[in-house]
Amino acid sequence: MASLIVHAIVSLIIHILLILYGEFYDKDLAGDGPLYTDIDYRVVTDASKYVLQNESPYRRTTYRYTPLLAYLLTPNLFLDEHWGKLIFSICDVFVGLLIGWILPIQQQKYALIWFYNPMSAVIATRGSYESIVAVIVLAMLYNAKQSNERTWLTG
Repeated sequence: MASLIVHAIVSLIIHILLILYGEFYDKDLAGDGPLYTDIDYRVVTDASKYVLQNESPYRRTTYRYTPLLAYLLTPNLFLDEHWGKLIFSICDVFVGLLIGWILPIQQQKYALIWFYNPMSAVIATRGSYESIVAVIVLAMLYNAKQSNERTWLTG
């Protein structure tokens, strides 16, 4: 079996292709129908405009997330509008790595289920931030498993 890192790279490439497909779909195929990009992604990006002006992201109507998310997506405004989707995708791939690192070596193949899970890939590339929550939870579990000296890192 190829290493977890190889599968992580392939998974990240798939995520990037899905981000590109989503851009193409939103601009050329959606018409008046539903967009590939999650509406909440646009809400958070809009709220990022407020935090860049030292204002509350909650000034954006319907913003109901942690303010940290608005700060995280501020590069959407000056780098690329897909910055957040890339961050969410990297986190989604990192979830697969954490699963592989947490499992015993003989069971690491089960991490492939996450790397090639179309549902989690689509959720991340549409602009949903669930992969960040998964990374935080699995990172705490990984730290708890590593050693008693770092158990305090689990929260």
